[in-house]
Amino acid sequence: MQYRWFWAYLLFAGAVGATFSYEIVPTVVLFIAAITTAITNFFYTKWLLFLDVAVLTVCLWSTGGAHNPLSVLFLVPIAVSALTLSAKWTWILAATSSILFSLLFFFFRDFQIFTSHYYHITESSPFTFHLWGMLLGFGLVALFLAFFFTRLSGEISLQQRKLGVLNERSESLKRTLSITSLAASTAHEINTPLSTIKLIASDLSDSEDKELLIAEVKRCEEAINRLRFSLGDLKGSKVSEIKLSSLIDEIKVRLPEASVVKVVNDGVIQTQVAPLREALFAIIKNAIEANDEVVVRFADDGAIEVRDYGEGISDEIVSQIGLPISSIKGLGLGLFLSKRFIEMIGGSLEFVRDHGTLVRIKLA
Repeated sequence: MQYRWFWAYLLFAGAVGATFSYEIVPTVVLFIAAITTAITNFFYTKWLLFLDVAVLTVCLWSTGGAHNPLSVLFLVPIAVSALTLSAKWTWILAATSSILFSLLFFFFRDFQIFTSHYYHITESSPFTFHLWGMLLGFGLVALFLAFFFTRLSGEISLQQRKLGVLNERSESLKRTLSITSLAASTAHEINTPLSTIKLIASDLSDSEDKELLIAEVKRCEEAINRLRFSLGDLKGSKVSEIKLSSLIDEIKVRLPEASVVKVVNDGVIQTQVAPLREALFAIIKNAIEANDEVVVRFADDGAIEVRDYGEGISDEIVSQIGLPISSIKGLGLGLFLSKRFIEMIGGSLEFVRDHGTLVRIKLA
């Protein structure tokens, strides 16, 4: 801590200065305090600030107590604590410093440079009120530092956490866009050989194999065209309103087992529809593979819930959600993209194992 090295240098300078007073006790005390502070700089715990307060108390005691103008240094550890430690420890340190500073008004070693006026003070002297004013002022400043600096430190920490989340989302978005760009390129490359296959298949003699081949090629072409339109929608998606049941109907068209998907407690969603549609498609598809009954529900808190009644999601799968490549067959990329699409629109995914698997999509 650079602050404690400065503290050690200050104490050493005070020790050098005390030698000119021709008093041994304050000189020795300040030298020992400087050495102690320098040695403890190689450790870091919250107790070092309390050690600094204790060392400062001893140094001030040997040099006139609260009459020493450098007694204002009691405020420095409080400020440092407010910026580095929790509010609890800051308040404890502020209370400790205030008590020790108060005691220095009554218990101190005579140091002529600072205490010569003390013996001329009478009860009616205005200087008495000045000393009590110093004590009151110290208490108010200590209270101010402990309160406002801890609030400031908390706000800074909160902003740093928010910035960390934004950076993480930015990196996730970059990875998602790279995957979608790769998908668009792959769709373009596949389209040419598919056209060739379709042309050759049309010249074959009529048979069930010919019809099956043409049907499969057509299915691939539809998937590629859907992928192209989806990528365009994802890049230019705007916020709009759509009923949950209408959104699920759009997804059912792409699912061969659409009859097992049921919507209960319909509701209106206001968000970017394209990313949400792609995320729901992957989640519902995985749910269908786990069980032959899937329920989609609009929750009271505005979340979208997708429930299946299979074996339930395992801890191994949960730990790998969000990774683009997973060792779990059928998962990995689908849930990775689902998570990224939901984060893209400011939402979050929650997986709960409860008589199957419950996926909650919380939208912003």
